[in-house]
Parts: sequence; structure tokens; C-alpha cells
Amino acid sequence: MKKIWIPAIAALTAFWVSAGTGQHDVTVLGVEVPVRVMDGNQFVDNLSLADFELFENGVKQTVSGMYLIRKTDVERKESDRDGLPRLNRNFYMLFQLNDYNPRLNDAIDYFFEKVFIPGDAMTVMTVQNRYQLSPAALQSKSREKLAEELKKIVRRDSAIGNSNYNTLLRELKRITAGIGAGGGAESGAEEGTTTLELLFPRYKDSLNKMDQMRVVDEKSFLQFAASLRNIRGNKHVFFFYEKEYRPEIQQSDLNRLLSNNQDNPNILAHLQDLFQLYARTPSIDPQRIQQAFGDSGICLHFLFINKEPELEPGIFMREQSEDIYDSFSQVAAVTGGVIDTSLNPAASFEKAVDAAESYYLLYYTPLNNIEDGKFREIRVKVTGKNYTLRHRPGYFARR
Repeated sequence: MKKIWIPAIAALTAFWVSAGTGQHDVTVLGVEVPVRVMDGNQFVDNLSLADFELFENGVKQTVSGMYLIRKTDVERKESDRDGLPRLNRNFYMLFQLNDYNPRLNDAIDYFFEKVFIPGDAMTVMTVQNRYQLSPAALQSKSREKLAEELKKIVRRDSAIGNSNYNTLLRELKRITAGIGAGGGAESGAEEGTTTLELLFPRYKDSLNKMDQMRVVDEKSFLQFAASLRNIRGNKHVFFFYEKEYRPEIQQSDLNRLLSNNQDNPNILAHLQDLFQLYARTPSIDPQRIQQAFGDSGICLHFLFINKEPELEPGIFMREQSEDIYDSFSQVAAVTGGVIDTSLNPAASFEKAVDAAESYYLLYYTPLNNIEDGKFREIRVKVTGKNYTLRHRPGYFARR
């Protein structure tokens, strides 16, 4: 599997064009905080400006404006600010898939039929490429046609981008089954060298290669967040991540190998290495991504596509998505997004989109307006109520 964050290399069609990036600096004059207030699964839409309290680094701030937003419309306003806030919507769909899930077709259809409206911006990132929907697309093609083109993009890029990964996965299964079976003398091997002594290094090398191929690059996520700081309006990132498995030797086979090779120090050493190899360390620092996404005003929705492992004789398929799941669940929770695990990515996507349609927009000017480059934590409360609030975690105070 290739890392998802790579430069665009070509446009697939005239309506899906290469997406560029850029950066800019922000002066701390006023801070915008989208807030979603939930009572269970229900959005609370009857709040006033007086109901909100906002704290920056623990210090209470004066909220100068509140807008109740539905999609791109201001339903209610309490503000002394002139004009209206920027309510244009920027959608980013990120697909990290081993195989194309057919139910993604329903998610893409739903987006074009029910969600996407003129004025919205859309960028798609696959394991192979990055695409941006041309603003003129809806004027020239039907929603159905654009949806079909996007399905082809994601399906094709998933197949191409993951071909090496899936080939390595098949090889790992074969080696794992061979180790579990115990093996015998390897044809052409040096005298005294067993099949196991040849298979173990190949297994560890292949397992390391797989881990390198499926790692989500933290640096690229930080660069992605920085590139969106100059984008005005709402920024919703829908991260579709498919559950991953790696082939491991069954515990009963490991116990048998340990018992049968007590007089073979080489095999025992290989087995000990395996126990250390199976203990993986997280590759992502969620706090850094939380701060970067919060600073750029990004709301991350983490949509985890569940799936059952393929049953293979003599092989234990262990989930290896726990580090990504834990890290990005934290990021989604802190940035105000939805976390959903389902066999049906379309259902997860609809839930995330529905949660993003309605929100309050709060404005305040920090009491401490010094641009010191430090991260300032934002916390919003509704007085006297035990609601669940989702909002950006904060921002970096810099020019």
C-alpha cells in the first residue's frame, strides 16, 4: 500500500483536475470557532449567545458573535459584526483502502445526490493520486456522471496503488503457513540448515516491508493541514480507512516450535525476535495532528471500514490497524468530527455528513493578543447543560 499523501501527477478527466497546495500566515485579530452541540444524537438548535462560555488557555473570553448555520445558510444571528461569515464548504475525501469496497459506491452517490451543491469545493486523495473537482463540473456534467467518474478513480487507484502490498500479503501468508507446518530440509540448503532457518528471516523481512508500506506518514498529515490554512470556509475531511490484518503464526504452532526446538538455539533466537516484532509502536503523535488540524480549522471525520479476516489454514490474521484507529479517533474527537466503525462505509459517511450540516459559529477576540507562536487551547461550554460539544481544539498564535 502506498502512502496516501503524494503529489498529483495527472488529471483523470477534464472535470477532475490536479489539486495544488499553498500556505499562508494568519494574524490573530479574531478567532472563528464552529461548535456542534449534541444532546445524544440530536443537534441542539435553540441556544442563544448568552448560553455559551468560551475559554482560551483556561481564561474566559468575550464571545462577540454567534450564528446558527444550516448547510450554507444563516438561520439565526446574534452579532455586532458587519456582514456575514464565509460559509462555503470544502470537502476532502481521503481513501486508504486495501481493496475497493462496493458500498463506497453508495457513499459517492449520496454525496452527489444529497450533499454537494454549487459553490462547494471537493478534493479527493487516493493511495495513488490527488484530484480536485473543477468548479465548472456541475455546469457541464450530470451529478450521476461525476459520481461514476469518481467511483472509477477510487477503484482504479486502489487496485494500482495496492498491487505490491497485496502481492506481499500473499507471500507472507505462504511463508507463515510454511513456518507453522514446521518444514523440513530446504532443497539446496547448506547441510544442517532447516527450512525454518531460511523461512524466519524471509518472514521478518516481509513483515517489516508490509509495515513500511502501510504506515500513515505523520509529516505529510502536518503538511496537509498547513496547506489548508489559507482555505476559507468550512473544511471537512472524511478519512476512509479500511481495517488491516497481518499474517501471524498461530499460538499453538509457536508453542510447538518452542517445544520441538529446545536444542536448536538458532530457531529459539528467531522465535524470540518474532515476539519483539509483533509488539508494534505507534507511528503517529495524535496531539501534533490535533493541534495542526485545529490551527487550520479542519474537522476530521474518521470512517473506519470494518471487515472480517480471510480464514487461512495454519495462519492467524491479526488486526494491525489499532495504532491508526486509536490516533485518528483522538484527532476526530478533538477536532469536532465523527468517529464511526461499520461494515458499510456509506452509512458511516451519511452519519458524518449529517453531523456536519448544522452548527453554531462563534467569534471572539483573544484577551491575550500576543503573537507568540504558541498553541492556545479553546474550550467551549453551554451553561447549565450537560451537552456534548464538538469544536476545534485551538490555534497557534502567530502572524
